[in-house]
Amino acid sequence: IAFSPDGAILASVITLDSSVRLWRVADGRLRQTLREQLRGKAVFAYIEATLLSAGVVFSPDGDLLASGGTMDSTVRLWNVADGTLRLIFEGHSGPITSVAYSPDGRTVASGSADATVRLWSVADGRLLHTLEGHSAAVTSVAYSSDRQTLASASLDGSIRVWRI
Repeated sequence: IAFSPDGAILASVITLDSSVRLWRVADGRLRQTLREQLRGKAVFAYIEATLLSAGVVFSPDGDLLASGGTMDSTVRLWNVADGTLRLIFEGHSGPITSVAYSPDGRTVASGSADATVRLWSVADGRLLHTLEGHSAAVTSVAYSSDRQTLASASLDGSIRVWRI
């Protein structure tokens, strides 16, 4: 789950279909649901994926939302205002477990059950870097406030700090 920068919206990922629900904090009502057709993705991935949580994060300005689904290996970038799907980041070979926005809003980091961290360009969806070093699923990713450092945690018990 993640709050928008202004605290007015709470986003949650529904792991069964990788949809994102946006809730109004003031009254607890559902504002909208962001979803895309899975286009033939394997349903059996849900069993493995439920052991990990999906990720969701707002951009620093609150205009965009990145979500990682557990039913496939993609990160989706959504326009919060109208609910449209802006980009799909493809490249992981396992379910997405965590996503983080850089403080400047230019990149999104994704952690995956494939034991890698990938950095993506928000401008065009291009894969910028793949960070390898964990031996099990990455469970969490976080940028430092200076955008120079990224940390990742894994089910292998390690925390790695990356200079990017």
